[in-house]
Amino acid sequence: MNRSLALLLGTGVCIGALFHTGCATVTRGSKDSLVVETEPPGALVKVNGQEAMTPCSLKLPRKFEGPVYITKAGYEPLSIQVTSHVVTAGGVGMAGNVLIGGLIGAGVDVATGAMNSLSPNPIRVNMVKLAAEPETRVPSATAESVVPAAVAPTPVPAPAAAAPTPTPAPAVVVPTAAPAPVADGPAPTPTPAAVVPTPATPAVATPLATKPVKIVYLTEGKGIAGKSVYFAFYGKTESRWIQETVTTDADGAAVFKVPTYDNNGGASAIFAYGTSEQEIKTKMSAIQGRKIGAERIPAGDYAKDGIELSIENGMTKINHGAVQLWAFE
Repeated sequence: MNRSLALLLGTGVCIGALFHTGCATVTRGSKDSLVVETEPPGALVKVNGQEAMTPCSLKLPRKFEGPVYITKAGYEPLSIQVTSHVVTAGGVGMAGNVLIGGLIGAGVDVATGAMNSLSPNPIRVNMVKLAAEPETRVPSATAESVVPAAVAPTPVPAPAAAAPTPTPAPAVVVPTAAPAPVADGPAPTPTPAAVVPTPATPAVATPLATKPVKIVYLTEGKGIAGKSVYFAFYGKTESRWIQETVTTDADGAAVFKVPTYDNNGGASAIFAYGTSEQEIKTKMSAIQGRKIGAERIPAGDYAKDGIELSIENGMTKINHGAVQLWAFE
């Protein structure tokens, strides 16, 4: 009798909990563990305001969607796009929630994202080393300056007395020897002149085409109109940063054009963007100093139609295309 009563009470508590929180929320929770592994290990991972060194596991909301940035000194930086979707375990949890908790419990699961899982998870990548650069040698400064010794002035010699000009002796005429007879036979082959190689002309990056970079600023899911967006890309032909400022339209969008180059395999120039002139200048300086990586549109199918990014509450989401982190060259 006591055992049956305890079982009945336990079942009632479970059903009450499911009515209030949702079945999938109870069994799975609203956060997922994103595992990141790199070869070699020891890379810095940045995602959703969190940082960790690989191998690592980071707690993220199950509804999170956005880039995972992976960097390591001496290696090419990476950007991996993480998405959120409903998996079998979440679907089963929601089905149980509908049966036991009704539509209220199912609504809780949808709101908290308990039905979702992050993908890809785990993230496993092999990092690629950067090409070695020639070492620049700086001559060391001497401990103290050496003052040159004073040089005594050279005395000016007195002018010599003019000597009488001697009478030239008559020239002796030497008879010219007759040329030696030429023997019959083939004429000697002349020695070819040495060919001096022409120095090769350094290759110049040739722009192939421009690709659009659309940046949309949002607040509560709606576009912010009239916002100044600062944009800069490093032109390889010009060997300098080229800046532009655009005001967002009614949808909160600002569109820029960035060139692609033949010696990049069709990838775009590196670029940076921000909401103030000081921010964009700071980014350009940090990129050239290799303190942070720059963004670019990778080669191949990704570069066909450009990219579209949306930014809300400091979080960047890639809506179309792909972005690649790249070190300044």
